[in-house]
Amino acid sequence: MKAKDIMEPVNISLNPDSTMKDALLAYRSARLTGIPVINKDGMLIGMFTRHNLYDCLLQGISLDTSIEKYYLRDIMYFREDKTFNNFTELIRWLRNPRIGQTPVIDPNGRPSGTITQAYAVMHLLDHIEILYEELSNIFQQAPCGLVATDEWGIINLVSVYLNRLLPDVRVGEQIQELLPYLPFEEIINGVWTGPQKVKFLSSTFIVNGLPIIHAGKTQGAILILQDAAEIGAAKHYIKNEEHTQRVSLVQQLKNNNELSKLNGTKYTFESIIGRSASMEEIKKQALQAATSSSTVLIYGETGTGKELLAQAIHNASDRFKRPFVKVNCVAIPTELAEAELFGYEGGAFTGALRHGKPGKFELADGGTIFLDEIGDMPLPLQSKLLRVIQEKEIERVGGIRTKGIDVRILAATNKNLYQLKKEGRFRKDLYYRLKVLAITLPPLREHIEDIPFLLEYFLNRCNKESGKQIDGVANQVMEFLRTYQWPGNVRELENIIERAVIYCHRDSIQIADLGINSWEQDKEYNQDPGLALSIVAKEAEHETISKVLKITGGNKSKAAKLLGISRATLYDKLKNNQNLAAHHLK
Repeated sequence: MKAKDIMEPVNISLNPDSTMKDALLAYRSARLTGIPVINKDGMLIGMFTRHNLYDCLLQGISLDTSIEKYYLRDIMYFREDKTFNNFTELIRWLRNPRIGQTPVIDPNGRPSGTITQAYAVMHLLDHIEILYEELSNIFQQAPCGLVATDEWGIINLVSVYLNRLLPDVRVGEQIQELLPYLPFEEIINGVWTGPQKVKFLSSTFIVNGLPIIHAGKTQGAILILQDAAEIGAAKHYIKNEEHTQRVSLVQQLKNNNELSKLNGTKYTFESIIGRSASMEEIKKQALQAATSSSTVLIYGETGTGKELLAQAIHNASDRFKRPFVKVNCVAIPTELAEAELFGYEGGAFTGALRHGKPGKFELADGGTIFLDEIGDMPLPLQSKLLRVIQEKEIERVGGIRTKGIDVRILAATNKNLYQLKKEGRFRKDLYYRLKVLAITLPPLREHIEDIPFLLEYFLNRCNKESGKQIDGVANQVMEFLRTYQWPGNVRELENIIERAVIYCHRDSIQIADLGINSWEQDKEYNQDPGLALSIVAKEAEHETISKVLKITGGNKSKAAKLLGISRATLYDKLKNNQNLAAHHLK
């Protein structure tokens, strides 16, 4: 609010040579308590007030006398662009008994108006009325409980919302009698630490309180009460909205092949194929796990999709924009495991990089680290991992300082950690630290109803990669897929379908395309899953080598290249099989 917004325009003035008569005539035509006095350039130099005029007349001074000796020179004035930051400044001016009005000057120093007490009061009243309406609307429409009290706790104002929740809270009542658990004294004394939970009958409220302070003295308090159940519902809604938006963004990144660039992953919950009850339950558990930062232990046989599930959990969490770092606990040499996980400082050991190297945990800071085959981690390393989980900090090999990290740990194993713990091959304390949340992926043989969906998915992908258009599988193939024990689980199914698509030359995959000699022979596979996998794998390998050699016209170099093996390895495999040797080693 600026001075020019509340001034009353004035187009009358006097100069030092003006007479008492001029002043008297000026006051007859203007309802002012003071008239500006200007110099020859029109700039304000003083004020000649009614009191000045009355004093001069009472002293018998002639009407023809100039006002030069009698006007006020040391006066207060405002510039037009003077800003009143709040009403307190204006009220402070109004309470000054020496000032009846104050002149306002333009940028050139010429008087343009005056602020009178009456005009300022009218302006204040207009704004007070507006503020009162705004405050009333707040108390009427605010979606939370509002209470205003005096310094003794007597209620002055109650919002409509609170009146619906607590009809007993009325104007004139004592707030401490209605809400006995409310720490009103703390609020009034300014030591409130809110928000806090306050119970009233069967309801629980979240209460915030603020003291009303005027002129350095507490005059009352404003209380804000919200239904705890509604806050919980709102929080749940917001969390769901954020999750929906996050899933949509992750899926968009995945479709645009940008997910791997963002965090090093390629799988989401959309990648989990299956509609069986067991798989739906797995998805439900994993989605719940994604909402927290707790450690998750994923159990499952080889090929069940443990890493896929881990990536899906990461991409459904609020860490999805940060790295997903995989560590294969079997593949890391024991002597290098600590440096690989926690990093090392320069010169920590022979062959170390000059400037050191960050470990997997540092690389995963802010994101997720996936410890695959955790059951094979050496015992000495387990104790160091336990410390990282407990303290949330690491120390590089050869380092003297620790570094705090924020990493979510997902671990997976196909071993019985409970049994390993009993045998002393896995730390008991680490076992319980890892098993905060546990998810067990079922083997494929326990949810064979998902095989048609998996088959369709793998078939479509292989068709796209190979340029073929295979519509499905023969009934005999589907019967085999449903009755086979699948010791290699989904990964084995994926490999068999990929191989079958390569060899298939019809509209549908036949049993011969699977690399199996006869259906009768396959019945034996169901009796011994381990033997079945071995026999199927060997026969499939021999069949593959034979067909590839036919395709290349017996050219072993080309065949080895197509098979992705060396020429020497191909010769070894031919020598180890009499049938292949007879046909291709002549």
